[in-house]
Amino acid sequence: MNSLEKIGLPLHQNPSGDKLFLNIFTIRGNKTGEHVHFQANVHGAELQGNAVIYELMKTFLNEEFSGSATFIPQANPLGLNQKSGTHTNGRFHAVTGNNFNRYYLDIVKNAELLQFNLEKFVNDNGALAPYQFRVQYKTALEQAIAQYILSTQNYGLPYEKKLALILQKTAAKADYVFDLHTGPSACRYVYCGEFMRHQVVDLNFPHHLIIPNEFAGAMDEACFMPWFTLNKLLKEKNKAEMPFESYTLELGSEETLNLSAAKQDSANILHFLSKRGFFTKEKTTELLDKQYFCQLKDYKTYYSPYGGQIDYLKKPGDIIAKGEAIATLLNFNELGTGCEHHDLLKNISAEKDCLLINHSPSANVMEGAELFQVMENVQCNF
Repeated sequence: MNSLEKIGLPLHQNPSGDKLFLNIFTIRGNKTGEHVHFQANVHGAELQGNAVIYELMKTFLNEEFSGSATFIPQANPLGLNQKSGTHTNGRFHAVTGNNFNRYYLDIVKNAELLQFNLEKFVNDNGALAPYQFRVQYKTALEQAIAQYILSTQNYGLPYEKKLALILQKTAAKADYVFDLHTGPSACRYVYCGEFMRHQVVDLNFPHHLIIPNEFAGAMDEACFMPWFTLNKLLKEKNKAEMPFESYTLELGSEETLNLSAAKQDSANILHFLSKRGFFTKEKTTELLDKQYFCQLKDYKTYYSPYGGQIDYLKKPGDIIAKGEAIATLLNFNELGTGCEHHDLLKNISAEKDCLLINHSPSANVMEGAELFQVMENVQCNF
């Protein structure tokens, strides 16, 4: 069995004085190699990633691999404990209303503040072998985040910012980062930076959202932008680029945990890592015949034109033709004002050919509520 290390990091103190801890598990292989980082459940209701981490840890503990891996299940204990009845409210902080996945540090934009001079780093370390260069770069990123955290001590940090910085600092050691999420009522899909669009096929996920090579606040972007920027500079200097990949994996629907499905999710991720040389014994999975791709600009949200109760006629993963009904909405308000009984039902139809990625988990909606998110201008096997 490979070695396992656990750190229980004090994260938050409740008014009662009780403390919440962030549990960070590290497993080291039998040889020196690359590092992979997994985190799950940053949004409190998004539980499936915890089951996937459980499956992944079984393999990393018991099979020969090179390098090391960090696992942070239940990465947001405050959000996980935000319950209202049977519903988990932990997408947004209950006090501030802030989204827990939008408070990471933009290292590239704040390079001057962090005294992180990329060109100087490349000039000072350009003679190093590629592996050592990457080690030094990861150390520099980690130190920059640590220094930023230190600079905030006098005034303190809100919980969501503190959590984000700790997660980002932990992930700075990695060559591959996986942030495990779910949608509301959703199929499986991946957020992938434009520069990684050809590598992402190794994850064997059915649906892919190709996002710009930009920072928009999320973990995957916070991790890949310093490497994307580094590689732009290396290319300008006619130097070899450094591999790095960071993805947000959406593992189905919130408020659910499926251990059987987690085995397949884990197999796909292990297949990806096997192709990058992590494991002594090759990891295989049943490959999909088709993978669908869409640019972020073609990822559209439908908002409810009315209030009422809704019957979702299509399920996540369905391909829908232009004009086809996606849902039917029921509203009794106009009955008795000249409106016929059959007019209480109103269809909501597709504006264009599309692929349904997720829909609201509730059938009780107000006007303007998010109903669906769909991919348009979809490409197959991009």
